[in-house]
Amino acid sequence: MNDDGPAEHDPHPDLTGVRSMADLEDRVRHLQIRAGTPNPGQVHRLSRGTYELSKSTAARWVKPWQGRTPRLEVVLGLVSAYGVPESDLAAWTAAYGRARDATPSPPPAVEVSGTGETPTRSPLLLLSAVATVLVLAFAGWAAVGRDGSGEPGPERTSTAAPVPQISLPGPLNASGLYAFKPPQSLNLPLITDWSIPQQPFDLDRFEPTRKPDAWDLSFECRPARCPTGPGRTYTILPVPGISFVAAVDGSAVDDPKPCITATYQRESVLLTTGQLYCVRTGNRLALVRAVDLPENAPADEVLIKTEIAVWSLGQPDLSD
Repeated sequence: MNDDGPAEHDPHPDLTGVRSMADLEDRVRHLQIRAGTPNPGQVHRLSRGTYELSKSTAARWVKPWQGRTPRLEVVLGLVSAYGVPESDLAAWTAAYGRARDATPSPPPAVEVSGTGETPTRSPLLLLSAVATVLVLAFAGWAAVGRDGSGEPGPERTSTAAPVPQISLPGPLNASGLYAFKPPQSLNLPLITDWSIPQQPFDLDRFEPTRKPDAWDLSFECRPARCPTGPGRTYTILPVPGISFVAAVDGSAVDDPKPCITATYQRESVLLTTGQLYCVRTGNRLALVRAVDLPENAPADEVLIKTEIAVWSLGQPDLSD
């Protein structure tokens, strides 16, 4: 084990079969062994950066998990320390989403200090969470993760029921729904160093992003490597456990009414020029329209021309 930097890692770890935390732990343990089984101090040093782990947290999670569920940041810190580059973390994020979806325990509450674990809620916190869900009319956020084949964006399947409809009292602009970003025209390039070229987007910051835990949706070009010609397609992909998408009727990007009664799904949706799409997250409602989807431009020259507007759900957003 070299203390000066991460050990070599398997460049294409097999994440396709991850359907549980046990599966995920097996992959992490595989990387741990390949990296020379670094001790907690070495993991702490090698994980420095976005997903830095304290020595105490590292000491807890380099050992068998024994049915416990680590936070996503802990998993990403571990695999980073074991040699996985930042460009592969999106696939690990997707695999974590599938494993988390299959975990029968309730959603996580506040982390137990210094453990990196996601414990179950206390009754008081659970009641508070239920009240919040009722106010916002959000429920059923179980996620179906992406296929973790090494890059974000592969095909996924789900048998989950549609997301419950939004129910907001009063006029849309007066109660429950607040303007965040008015319609803006955006030209989105593709990140082409993944097998499925795409551009992830952060609705909170209203900007493209490569940071895995900031994605709300992604604009993809398919098939793999985005070849030119009539076989090329574009999709809008929600993020497992984070967002949901629906194609809706209408033409005005500044009118969110079609999003209120839309039936949302967790799967990718084919993008069509001129079509409106609604995207829901925990605190955002977005309208997206594809203005131009280039058919013949090389992948590294593609600009997906879109119009996007975003509203805040449940409470005024004064951050902008």
